[in-house]
Amino acid sequence: MVYIFKKIWFLILLLVFSTYTYFASLTSWVIYPFLFRYFRFAWFVVIIGILAHFIGEAIPRKFNFESSFFAPHKWEKNGKIYQEKFKIKSWKDALMDMSKASEKAQSKDVGQDLSSQHLYTLLQETCVAETVHIILMVVGISLLFIIEFSYNIFWFLAYEVFNSLDIIIQRFNRPRLVSIYKRSLRMEKEKA
Repeated sequence: MVYIFKKIWFLILLLVFSTYTYFASLTSWVIYPFLFRYFRFAWFVVIIGILAHFIGEAIPRKFNFESSFFAPHKWEKNGKIYQEKFKIKSWKDALMDMSKASEKAQSKDVGQDLSSQHLYTLLQETCVAETVHIILMVVGISLLFIIEFSYNIFWFLAYEVFNSLDIIIQRFNRPRLVSIYKRSLRMEKEKA
């Protein structure tokens, strides 16, 4: 819980403030229209985020990370494009990582464990995370109908961009993990 608060403390405070504003009907405040729309957006994100967490935990870890869907495309240059064009290493740690927020979640750190089994688990987790964020992007279309027309495009785009960033992180990490995983398999076969 401390991890979540450290990452999004401002958004949590804004959610509390907007909830108070919404229920107190403080329509005379100049900032009321923004807070009213933020209230709807933030509670949508909270509810969908909680559901997505449980869905992500329930998804069986039986992905083929080398399938055409999860494998890097040529234009991705094995994930290097994300560093070249988006400078991913400079901002990826600023985003929330649910594996650090939940004690039950599988840690996504390679750490000292370079066993093929551990790396295989990490690869499965990248596939689950990417799948969940794609589902969230599809569900995010409903924001266009939940929030009033003059504000819905802004909140929809913000939601889609942040989910896209999480997908980019998975697509950046996976090729490097596959490489380490294959090397680990070769080393284990040589030792056997």
